[in-house]
Amino acid sequence: MIFGDPDTFAIECHHDPVANESRRVYGRIRLWVAGLTLGNINELTCWLNPIGSCLESVLNALALDPDPDVDLLDDCDAFAFLDQKLYLDDERTSAQINDDARRFARFHFLTNSGESFDHTKSFVVRSGDRVRVLFRDDHDKFHAGDVNYDVFKWVVESFFHWIDSERERAA
Repeated sequence: MIFGDPDTFAIECHHDPVANESRRVYGRIRLWVAGLTLGNINELTCWLNPIGSCLESVLNALALDPDPDVDLLDDCDAFAFLDQKLYLDDERTSAQINDDARRFARFHFLTNSGESFDHTKSFVVRSGDRVRVLFRDDHDKFHAGDVNYDVFKWVVESFFHWIDSERERAA
């Protein structure tokens, strides 16, 4: 199943039916951003529900006002800035690290959210009516693409509806 257009933004997912009483949806997933892929579609039986939760948090975060320290940066600089603030060690105090985590966590996108996204790191930044998706793939190569916010939201919400419908089949 593919929601969206792989040349702009899409979520490709497949349900690997694994019977379970908790109605967890297992399967395979990857995202398409400007014709490039984020995630390993060959990673079998990943638990997809947490990815849905992460995407829900992303939609909520994208509705917030922009952060001027991030919004004005180009794609590569925004990635490096967010990576530093959220993941890299430096001379900041514990209090500064905690403050930065609270402030910049809203830009987090799928990093450590499931096996399909192991060895990748990604962020999203909303700039007006555009969503910039910034990521390093599993070969540590930097990529960026942008998509209209309404399209991004529609694709993500379509994935939510799919997860809900597949949950019924998981029982």
